[in-house]
Amino acid sequence: MPKKKQFPEQGDVLAFLLEDGRYSACRVIHTRKSSLHDPGCNCVLVACCGWIGNVMPGIAEPGLREILKLNHHRYANEPALAWVSDPVPKNFIYIGNVAPLQNEAEIRCTCVSDWRYFPLQSFTQWEWENDIESVRRKDAEREEAWQKAIQERQAQRDAFLAKITLADLLEYTFFAKWRRYPSKKLISASREIMHSTVEKLHNHGEPLQGISKVRVMKSCIDRFNELDAKHGFIETTEREDICAEFEVIAHACGLGHYENLADHWRDW
Repeated sequence: MPKKKQFPEQGDVLAFLLEDGRYSACRVIHTRKSSLHDPGCNCVLVACCGWIGNVMPGIAEPGLREILKLNHHRYANEPALAWVSDPVPKNFIYIGNVAPLQNEAEIRCTCVSDWRYFPLQSFTQWEWENDIESVRRKDAEREEAWQKAIQERQAQRDAFLAKITLADLLEYTFFAKWRRYPSKKLISASREIMHSTVEKLHNHGEPLQGISKVRVMKSCIDRFNELDAKHGFIETTEREDICAEFEVIAHACGLGHYENLADHWRDW
């Protein structure tokens, strides 16, 4: 058997097992390797072959030259192609090299995935054409599991919000998930905004009342507006995280009954 390759070359064909024990394969159409202008960008454009068989294919198998077309679910007869940058998995078996056809040099693809994409697409397309009820059953099971997971996460968060206090938040680490982005400086500034808001609300004495709480909460969002106006760092993920942490403070100070309170004042 040919020696396994960590980074495949143009034309390399790799076989893999499907979940029912049969074989399918994929083929490298293009390679893009690191350069001085684009370091660390080893990746390959891989096409899923339009072939499935009970035994490992030989390199002369005609189906290895066909690119699988997808029409399952929302696909509209699209080629099964994806850019992949991670090493070839151990369970993918190199079986030879097939020079790409001339028209394949013009192929363009914006899909980025990993090697799991190819067994998944190959088997799902086959099931769609041969046992669509099985596909629909699996889809329903996944949707049910997904909804259950959402409900469980929401129940956990509701329980957390019901118990959290301002005293708890004095020791709370805001934006604990933030690592590489935003920058350390912006993470520190964002945490300072949240902690100073908690300290004002906690007040170390008589608790703030009514409109005073709202003013403090508005000031918190105003400061994020100013920080983002200066640095432009709040994108979708940061917006969701800030609103979620802001909601924690709102519940802790007794304003949790106001839904989406940050939306009244935020510019991002």
